[in-house]
Amino acid sequence: MKSKNPKVRAAALLQSAITHQRHRRYGQVAVLLDSLATHYDINYRHPEYGENIQKLQKNIAKHSVGQPLNDFQMTTINNRTFDSKDFNDQVTLIYFYNTGCGSCIAMIPYLNRLNRKYKNGDFSLLGVSADKPYMSEEEFKNKLKDLNITWPQSLDIDLFAQYKIQKVSTIFLIDQTGKLVLMSESKEIAETIPRLKGLKLEEAIKRLLY
Repeated sequence: MKSKNPKVRAAALLQSAITHQRHRRYGQVAVLLDSLATHYDINYRHPEYGENIQKLQKNIAKHSVGQPLNDFQMTTINNRTFDSKDFNDQVTLIYFYNTGCGSCIAMIPYLNRLNRKYKNGDFSLLGVSADKPYMSEEEFKNKLKDLNITWPQSLDIDLFAQYKIQKVSTIFLIDQTGKLVLMSESKEIAETIPRLKGLKLEEAIKRLLY
């Protein structure tokens, strides 16, 4: 049974917001923070919850869909270095995965097709794998051959921490201005900007490109 005690209910809402933040569901975090402010008069000035609310608000501003993605740098397994500026004026898809994940492997043929179809336009596809602790770089390269992956790949596990990736098979879609416009987990679109809402991934890419 849900508690009718306002303090208990407010604490539960805050804890729910913290949980959603861990999974990058910043839209839900924003709704919960709004509910805390509207129904319980709890905001960043609150003596008990204010510090946590400020942290949540800061994460929303830095990492949420619709906001510019923090600059990134990555070195591929072929020792090529990229940073965010290399993708100015392009639509960029970053796929966070590992080769031991079934849903990740299921996504690869689809992403390979997107790469073939759009790579000669203003579209870039990058892979960031969490395989490094479990296999050597040579084993990883052999796995890429088996999966017919030809788009740039990095084993930089730090990028998972930088963008608070909790699940492999996570997609970031970034528009030509550097904004994160879509985030999905295992083919399911978790959050997107309003003008891409209701579209499938490829439809979203086409909408941004054309």
